[in-house]
Amino acid sequence: MQEEKIEGLFKSKPSVYKYNSRLGEIDFIDLELEKLERFEVVFEYNCKKNSKCSELIVETNDKVLVFNDIFKQPIVIKYLSDIEEYFNNNIEEVKDAF
Repeated sequence: MQEEKIEGLFKSKPSVYKYNSRLGEIDFIDLELEKLERFEVVFEYNCKKNSKCSELIVETNDKVLVFNDIFKQPIVIKYLSDIEEYFNNNIEEVKDAF
């Protein structure tokens, strides 16, 4: 497993939620290196060999990013309160496909 530390991704600590309309907040375990250095993990995104990646919702100061396995780029939503509408629209879109 390859881990990479990226600095400056967010201007301030984002809120990270489970990928569902109930928005259960996710807490991450701090990263501790060999030299006993400890770093606070505020965002973690994983991809596996089968191309299955983390599905989550990330709220920053100015937007909400929806990370979904179907799309290569995160979907950008303006407000967290629009998440329920986003999920409802996706449900309707799938129903209409059949």
